[in-house]
Amino acid sequence: MLAALVETPGHEVLLDHVDIADPAPGEVLVRVDTAAVCATDLHIMEGLLPFPMPAICGHEVAGVVAEVGRDVHSIAPGTRVLLNPRPPCGTCYWCLRGQQQLCSASLGWATGLMSDGDSRLTHRGRTVYRGVGLAGFAEYCIVPQAGAIPIPDDMPMHLAAVVGCAVMTGVGAVFNTAGVEPGATVVVLGLGGVGGAMVQAARIAGARLIVGVDPVAPRRRQAQRFGAHAVVGSEDRELEQVVADLTGGIGADHVLDATGDVAMIERGLAISRPGGTLVLAGLAPAAQDRIAVSTAALATGERTVKGSFMGSGVPRREVERMVALWRGGQLDLEAAVGPSWPLAEINTALHAARHGSTGRVTVAVGG
Repeated sequence: MLAALVETPGHEVLLDHVDIADPAPGEVLVRVDTAAVCATDLHIMEGLLPFPMPAICGHEVAGVVAEVGRDVHSIAPGTRVLLNPRPPCGTCYWCLRGQQQLCSASLGWATGLMSDGDSRLTHRGRTVYRGVGLAGFAEYCIVPQAGAIPIPDDMPMHLAAVVGCAVMTGVGAVFNTAGVEPGATVVVLGLGGVGGAMVQAARIAGARLIVGVDPVAPRRRQAQRFGAHAVVGSEDRELEQVVADLTGGIGADHVLDATGDVAMIERGLAISRPGGTLVLAGLAPAAQDRIAVSTAALATGERTVKGSFMGSGVPRREVERMVALWRGGQLDLEAAVGPSWPLAEINTALHAARHGSTGRVTVAVGG
């Protein structure tokens, strides 16, 4: 199959043919239609997040099941699906407690391998690793059957692809991790794919004040269309004063970070109110993933800092909820998706994603 191969971090990806194995028992082979570009993919490609090489990135993926392995009973060839980069085992400590996003048996997102230690991918005799567990910038993708989530026939593939990570992460961070309540005040740091979904979810949750923060003006304008009441440039030194003015000096009930930027996270803690919550959903580069936290601000201010991975929810249930919100006109997925390029022009797509595209950049693999 044709795939976009990352040979050396910091260089353009190489389009070449990669061998893919038949699906093993319990696995499905998916013909990729669309794969979106996430900042985590870019971090791996640029060497900012350590990952084994060579690799195929792309973990926001939608396509059609082409073939199923032995013992697959929950899904059939021809089924339209989006893919989950952390498919749950269903039986571990975390899965049994409804925390499937923390499944201890699903570590392929970090190792680039299937649970048996094989990636199912080779290039000229070498193992090729599955970036963030999927390897979606390719014509085909193999996943455990739990990682293929059916989508309705009326849902366009490019919309389904972004639901698999960006939208699930952003919406889930608001609904599940932060638990934003009607009348709450919310600040969203970073207004890309994840942050835009956070703004929409905060509006749906009934927040009375939503402030969006981003250095890119078109993203700020889009956030206002999504429901932000005010927007600020992240380089603006008056951010703290703006939030204080808008909240009557109290601070925000919920600050949600989609940047992974240490300086912004520290500012986020400063603008949260006593008793407020800071939610971290963005991944920082490995060399810059430590924040300075005042224990006094946490203890005496009873502030809470929470991590949020894949929206802190059960993926299939979350997909059903987001499809219902989209069908009901509450969740604008069409505006959340930006420009698209064919797989043959993936380096152009990656360039656009790196330079502040408004809306999620997608790669049309299947046509």
